[in-house]
Amino acid sequence: MDNNFENGMVKPWIDQSDPAVKWKIENRNSPWEPENKAPLPLSGSNCLRVDRGTSLAFGVAILRSPVFNTTNTFFSFSFWIRSKWPQFTNLELYLDKNGNEGLLLSLYEYSDVNNRDWRRSEVEITDDTNSNLTLVFYAYCGTAAEDAVTIDDLYFSTDAILTTVRPTASTTSSTKPNTLTSSSSSTNSTSSTIPITTSSTTTTNAISSITTDGEMTSETTDEMTETNQTPEPTRRTLTPSTVPETTRRTLTPTPGEIITTTYPTFPVTDPISTEESSSGTTELTTDSTLTTTLPEEKCPEFLQANSSVPCHTIGTQCYCFYNGSSQLDWTSADQICRDGSMTLLTIETLEEDQSIFDYVISSSKLVPNGLYWTAGKYSQDNDEWEWASNEPFEPFSYENWGVGEPSNATDEYCAYANFSPPQNFSAGYWYDDRCATPGFKFICEQND
Repeated sequence: MDNNFENGMVKPWIDQSDPAVKWKIENRNSPWEPENKAPLPLSGSNCLRVDRGTSLAFGVAILRSPVFNTTNTFFSFSFWIRSKWPQFTNLELYLDKNGNEGLLLSLYEYSDVNNRDWRRSEVEITDDTNSNLTLVFYAYCGTAAEDAVTIDDLYFSTDAILTTVRPTASTTSSTKPNTLTSSSSSTNSTSSTIPITTSSTTTTNAISSITTDGEMTSETTDEMTETNQTPEPTRRTLTPSTVPETTRRTLTPTPGEIITTTYPTFPVTDPISTEESSSGTTELTTDSTLTTTLPEEKCPEFLQANSSVPCHTIGTQCYCFYNGSSQLDWTSADQICRDGSMTLLTIETLEEDQSIFDYVISSSKLVPNGLYWTAGKYSQDNDEWEWASNEPFEPFSYENWGVGEPSNATDEYCAYANFSPPQNFSAGYWYDDRCATPGFKFICEQND
């Protein structure tokens, strides 16, 4: 299963990407994006890169390993990611155990327009249950000319390859962003890569950063600290009894074939403080000046007590924003809202639209670069965009599409709100995408 792509083949790894993008081998001497050429790979001249086509389309590039079994193995890879807007482009690595995927690494912290460094990362996988395992890369590459996601040197080994190993302090806080909790299972992670916390665990880093452009040959190593520094990728140890039951899109090892689609169980943290008033209402303390006090039954603190979906009152309406690490397709997001007696966001007026936009942009509780599903859906029968919340579905009476949207390209029949800079409210920030694309968060709205 090792592959450095020097033979010009992706196999035995399997490309399961969205139609808009794909993984493609790039040669250093003949790049297809010469204005955004990858640094010289750490070995050889080939690497595997997300190809967005001539239109630089947004999509999720998915790369899956063949099925393997192991009692103990190390997996290492090198990567280079770049983004015009800091931390927008992302590369994630998941472990699939018998069809359920758990997050191992999320590398968005290295997504910066000035990044010209290849880095290597390594995870240790331990499993004594003879389970069917696969590793899955999810690459979220933006549409800017500067955006790029590239990987290389995919190696399995019985011993650790990286020697730059430094222990860090235990991460026990329950209030850092992107929290991931663990539950009992047979294969699991015990450490984190970005600020994703698991109770009472110690993180061990194995990371090297090498600048390869031009004549620069200096090699550096980075250490992650708990305050005001960029977290580094981690050697994660997967042991029996701790892999999270949190799952995401479940695919077979056959390209493009979907067995099931699952949505995550959410972690329990407390990103919002509450105070009980004498009138029996709960005041939600957030960063937004639009927050008001409503009875607890009107707007819950969290959707179904899931702390990855904090709820806020904006004006007189209750909204819940999914802020976890999983990336969902439209159907999964819609089901989560309905399970909580809510629906995906319906935007019916300019005032409501402006309030939602201002709140997300200004709130430190939410991901500033988020793409959020709404209830907007294109009806082929009626040849119009509708709010697919409560039947009968109502056509759009107000719109705020981005330039050139909706494009309806390649069956892009679901609408999302793009809060990533440099989005401008007056220029429009609604976009359409394929409903099966799993690269989104979501906003739920409480119905009267």
